[in-house]
Amino acid sequence: MAKNTPLRPLSSNSFLRTENINFEADGNRYEVDAVIQDTLPEGSPIGTVIATGGTPGSHRDFKYIANHLVKEGIRYVGINFSGYGDTPWNPKLQQTWTERRAYVQAIIDKLNLDKNLVFIGHSMGTEVSIKAAVQNKDKTAGIVLVNPTGFHRHRSFHPYLRIQMMYWCWRLRSIFGPIVDRILAWLYTYCFNLPLKDPYMGGVCLQSCVQADFPIQRKFVEKFNQTEMKAVLAYGGQDPYIALDTSTELAAAFKSRQDL
Repeated sequence: MAKNTPLRPLSSNSFLRTENINFEADGNRYEVDAVIQDTLPEGSPIGTVIATGGTPGSHRDFKYIANHLVKEGIRYVGINFSGYGDTPWNPKLQQTWTERRAYVQAIIDKLNLDKNLVFIGHSMGTEVSIKAAVQNKDKTAGIVLVNPTGFHRHRSFHPYLRIQMMYWCWRLRSIFGPIVDRILAWLYTYCFNLPLKDPYMGGVCLQSCVQADFPIQRKFVEKFNQTEMKAVLAYGGQDPYIALDTSTELAAAFKSRQDL
């Protein structure tokens, strides 16, 4: 890339398509029409980058990276979880981390991604990047974690009672209908300063927060350390949702690291 050439974003509407996936998690079977952004469906001899965003998150979170990968001839697959505005919401989903990992694995299997993989995750999407890399260690080169979560709830989860109360309100939607979605969408945007594409996304995001199991990440980092895969962790302490000590704690658990 030429010096001082500004990075340009990849259009959020480019390279989109829907893949019907089936997977099992927590004893349940699911079918989802997953919307993905796949820049090279025919594959790349260089490798494939698989991206997972936060809560909420989408392929748009990586639009600058994606455009650079396109120019370099590297395949980019941006994953959209169900209910985050692109992939339709399946109300049977429970948003557990086991479920999210199975969701990503179903896409990997459907696309026959079998070599030179790199997983990149941002915020709440970093946990699934670690786990997917471990699950696919024989075909994965490494991971990139941007402002990663750690082994405990980060600052946007506090006070946690607030999240729990909002989530339990969302569960009343079966009684009070869409009005609950609208109220929670306003509350979610007010509390976290994160605008939502659709009203129901607030409840889906809250469900994801309640189901989060941060301590279990340590086990997967330990498994990662037993492989030859490489890890790049990027964080600067300015994230309004994840404090510096949270990401630092996670980084310290990776062996053979070099801090910059």
